Amino acid sequence: MKNYKFLCVLGILFFLSSCATMFRTDSYSANIKVKDNPTAKIYVNGEYLGEGEVTKILRRSKDMTVQLKQDGCPDYVKNFDKKLSVGFIFFNFTAIGVVVDLGNGAIYTPDNSYSEITKVNSKEFIVELTYNDCPSQ
Repeated sequence: MKNYKFLCVLGILFFLSSCATMFRTDSYSANIKVKDNPTAKIYVNGEYLGEGEVTKILRRSKDMTVQLKQDGCPDYVKNFDKKLSVGFIFFNFTAIGVVVDLGNGAIYTPDNSYSEITKVNSKEFIVELTYNDCPSQ
């Protein structure tokens, strides 16, 4: 009887598994730096965060828009898309796992094919921007 209960619990855990949710969260840390202009104001998804270099926890399920502003200079806007981590789909044991990962966004990652994005690890990314239209003041 104990083996039967153990197998039932193991089966339920296997059935409800979602790989990306287990191995990383539904958010990540983005360290955003303006390489050549430490006084540029940084906005992420419309929210003002600070000047020069900021860190923000972002949802994996959302794309990221970074806007740089400085008086007397044109605004700089860069959109960064998310991408589907296809590898996690193959490691999910069930369709329910894929649905859970898609639902909470854990299956997405910032698209580090952009030259401005560097992956530190699965939960940390560095975004380095150059504000070419505005010299450092």
